[in-house]
Amino acid sequence: MPLISNTQLVLLAVLVFAFCLLIDSLSRRKRLKSGSAPGIPKDLFEDALVGYLQLDKNGFVERVNRKECELRGISQAQILGKHFTELSPAHSRERERRSFERKISRQDTLEVYQVKLQRPDGAVVAVEVRETLLLDGAGKVIGMRSATMDITDREKSEERALETASELKALFQAFPDLFLRLDAEGNVLDCKGGDTEKNLLSPQTFAGRRLHDALPSNAADLLVEAAATVRRTNEVEIVEYSGSENQFYECRMLPLYWDHTVAVLRDISDRKIAEKDLARCFPKATSFCRNEASHHTFSSVSAIARGDAGSNRRPALPSTSGMDVASAATTGHPAAMDSTRGMPKPSKSDGKTNMRARLYR
Repeated sequence: MPLISNTQLVLLAVLVFAFCLLIDSLSRRKRLKSGSAPGIPKDLFEDALVGYLQLDKNGFVERVNRKECELRGISQAQILGKHFTELSPAHSRERERRSFERKISRQDTLEVYQVKLQRPDGAVVAVEVRETLLLDGAGKVIGMRSATMDITDREKSEERALETASELKALFQAFPDLFLRLDAEGNVLDCKGGDTEKNLLSPQTFAGRRLHDALPSNAADLLVEAAATVRRTNEVEIVEYSGSENQFYECRMLPLYWDHTVAVLRDISDRKIAEKDLARCFPKATSFCRNEASHHTFSSVSAIARGDAGSNRRPALPSTSGMDVASAATTGHPAAMDSTRGMPKPSKSDGKTNMRARLYR
C-alpha cells in the first residue's frame, strides 16, 4: 500500500497552488502601496522626469517622488501623509475632494487635465496631469496615482503665438491691401485684409478658390507666372493688371516657404489715372511718377512681408499725385527734372530679398 494516495497528492497540489496565489497577491499589494506597481520600478518612480503622487483610496498621500516636490516647491516631508486637498488652495478643496470620490468609485472617467500650481515663493507652474487607478489582485480599487508634467514653457509659447497672431490680424485689418497665400497650383490657401466693398480686393472673392476662378483669365495668368518666377528666383515680382475700365491693380508677389508664395494686391486706379493725365501734359515725367509712386506705396508693406522693420527709406517728393509732380517739373524740382531727362534714380535692395519690377499691361 503506497504511503500517499492519489487523492492526497491532488489535495497537496491544490494547497501549494493556493499558497502561491496568496503570496503573489500579498506581494502585488505591497508593491502597489510602495509605489512600485508592475511596470514602474522603484528607481523609475523616484527618478522620473515627471512628477508622481500616489494616494490611497481615502486620498492620503502614500508616496511622492522628487520631481513632484520640485514642481510644488515643497519638501517630501510636507506632502507625505497629508490629504491631497491640503496641497490645493482652500477655495478649491471641496470641489477636488468630491471629484476624487467620484473617480475612486468609478463614477467618473479619468481624463487628462491642465492646472496651475502656485508655489510658496509665488511662482506659478502650469502642469498637465494624467491619473491612473491602482487595483489589487481582485480588481478592487485601492488608490490612485497621478503623473504630472511641466508644460509652463509650452503654454508660454502658445500664448506668444496667440499674441502674435492677434497683432497680425489687427495689422491686416488696418491695411487696405489683400494678402493671399498661394500654393504652386494657384490655389488660395488663406486670405487676410482687403476691402469688402471692392470685389477684386474682397476676401470672399478669393477664399478657398483658384486664382483663375476669382480673377479675369489674363490677370490670373500673370499672377501664376509671377508666382512661378518667385519660387524659381526667390525674388519679389511686381505685376500690374486691370479688372475693368478705369480699374487697375498691382500685385506684389513674395516668396514664403516650400512652394508657397504671398500675393499682396492693391488698388492703384487713382495712380494710373493720374499717370495718364500727367502723360498727356508731360510725357517724359510719366516713368518717374510711376516708379516713385510704386516705391512709396509699397515700401512699408514690403518691409513687413520680408520681416525687415529697419529698411532704409528713400526721400519722397512732397506728393506722388500727377498734378504735384507736374507742378514740380514746371518749377524745377531736382527729382522731377531727373525724371524729365528720363533718368530716375533706382532704388536699392535692402540686402535680404532681391526685387525686380515687371509691369504688365
